Amino acid sequence: ALGVNVRALKNGETKTYSATPMIYLRPGAGGFGVTAPINELQLKLRLPESALDRMFKLEEELQYTTFQVQEGGSFEYKGYVVQFAEAIKNIKHPMYAAEPNDIGIAAGLNVLAPDGRTGRAEPVFLIRNNSPFILKDEISAFGLHFRFDHIDPNKGLLSIAVAQTPANAQGLPLEIAEDIPRSDYIVLEAIIFPGINLVWAGSILM
Repeated sequence: ALGVNVRALKNGETKTYSATPMIYLRPGAGGFGVTAPINELQLKLRLPESALDRMFKLEEELQYTTFQVQEGGSFEYKGYVVQFAEAIKNIKHPMYAAEPNDIGIAAGLNVLAPDGRTGRAEPVFLIRNNSPFILKDEISAFGLHFRFDHIDPNKGLLSIAVAQTPANAQGLPLEIAEDIPRSDYIVLEAIIFPGINLVWAGSILM
């Protein structure tokens, strides 16, 4: 699944309106898009299929650098300080659904940017049916991608691979439709019935 958080506002105004258009792939069923309306501005937003193509292409072009680090240790990557804060057994990852006999661990990474901002990533290393799987995590605000490639339990070392999206490759295509009829209201019909008093009087007499 791929989604973007969008904020929009009218020219000359400060109030913003949020929307989250999404597109996702379902095995055996193809791709589906979820449009997101902004009724106040009469807009509708959606991610085209080319957004997924772009994401796959960007992933192929990423150049990862691998670091070995122990729990509590840190390393530097392009001015960012990455600290391996903790090993996490209770995995919470958007691409992970637990199955029986899974053996997995996530690396809790705290990231300090050169400008003082902070971020958090939790890439996952998983063994399922004797096969290893890698679930990456990213900090989109920094354009950083993290992979948990390997673990050496004897030495207590983890191999963390880091890559950064090139500045000229950031961004996704977004389609916007204008003057969309609003859908955030209902229509009520009021009927005036001047003879209603006769109905009540008849009910009482009956």
